[in-house]
Amino acid sequence: MQPSKRRELAGVSWCVDDDAVILLDLEGGQYHAMDTDTSRRFLAFADGAEDDLQDALTQAGLLGGKQSAPLVSKPLAFPVGFAMAAKTILAARHRLSKKRFRATLDWALSHQQRGGIDDPISSFRRAESVLPSLKGDLDCLPRALGLFAFLRHAARAPELVIGVKRYPFTAHAWVEIDGTPMLENDQQSLRIASFHQILRVG
Repeated sequence: MQPSKRRELAGVSWCVDDDAVILLDLEGGQYHAMDTDTSRRFLAFADGAEDDLQDALTQAGLLGGKQSAPLVSKPLAFPVGFAMAAKTILAARHRLSKKRFRATLDWALSHQQRGGIDDPISSFRRAESVLPSLKGDLDCLPRALGLFAFLRHAARAPELVIGVKRYPFTAHAWVEIDGTPMLENDQQSLRIASFHQILRVG
């Protein structure tokens, strides 16, 4: 719960991400993301400033009223990049669990370059943080396929790479842009160098 001079805000908690406030409705368990201007107004309101935003919050059902109108003129939703990344992560996991690798790779390759996502790596990292894998490092293939598909959609030029080692046999999948592994820490990047590439798709 963020500190606030407003007792009316006792039913919500919030954080700021990239100058945007994300609200959590503690009663309904719903998330609401504000646009930049509304975020600025909300923070001032939470700090005690007078603003007609209180009426909008009440109408949105966040201050005890019944939800009857959106909080802002634009629909409240997660940023486009975050939502799209989350959807792609879940789709990659589901497809790979239900279909063969070839079909899932074809799905990833089918993503057209549309653009409109300013920082796809950060969006994917945020989405992944709320959709953690239960298998950890063993989940590298669905993770790589999801990232590959998402970066293609974001008009980047990713390459999906799979590497193997014979003794003991180990395989790893990752994504590169211009030869640089994406979302791999320093230790993982060093580990990647020890793999023999068995597949590279761009």
